[in-house]
Amino acid sequence: MCADKYAVYSYIEKNHDSSILNNLIAVYNKPSEIIWDDLPDKFALKCTHGCGYNIVTKNKRELNFEDVYIKLNKWMGEKFGRKHLEYHYDLIKPKIIVEEYIENQAGLLPLDYKIYCFNGVAKLVLVCSEREDGLKLNFFDLDWNRMAIGHEKDESSKEIDRPKCFDEMVRHAEALAKPFKFVRVDFYDKDGVPIFGEMTFTPAANMASYYNEYGLNLLGEMLVLEGGGRS
Repeated sequence: MCADKYAVYSYIEKNHDSSILNNLIAVYNKPSEIIWDDLPDKFALKCTHGCGYNIVTKNKRELNFEDVYIKLNKWMGEKFGRKHLEYHYDLIKPKIIVEEYIENQAGLLPLDYKIYCFNGVAKLVLVCSEREDGLKLNFFDLDWNRMAIGHEKDESSKEIDRPKCFDEMVRHAEALAKPFKFVRVDFYDKDGVPIFGEMTFTPAANMASYYNEYGLNLLGEMLVLEGGGRS
């Protein structure tokens, strides 16, 4: 349920704090239901049953709607979970959601704060930045010290400030992560307010190449399995 980008709204409303949710503009069962004139100029459109099924626009008039329909119909017909053995995605009934477009004060896509929670406890955060110019990935511990668990070529050389609402993000992440052995809980900073992004149980299908060997070993040590063993 929590990997479902639509059902997770109900989960958070029922079990946590709905104030962290982004504004949900529309929900569709199929692309042909979309009425583009009813949507704002800026929005983020997502299919709910996988990752990377996103169309984010600052101006819908720049979209080629025929191409969008082709892309959406392709995505909606795919069994995403079979691509990389993430079968929980195949249990999700595909839908299309439209969320409010979030931007920073410069009018750019905001930083993405991805909090890794092991056994219900937040351990570190991955900050994704510079999406417009080429995605950069920086890891920090909860005291906002850089962690050398990724590859230097993937990191931003720019100073990345700790968001003022970071403690709130961690609190929300741990509350949502409590029932799970591992989950990554993502947030955006919208004018000092944490906005929920998604919950991911198998980041990059557990095949990410952006960790170094030290990072892989460290992450494995953080996961405590039943009986006290570690992964």
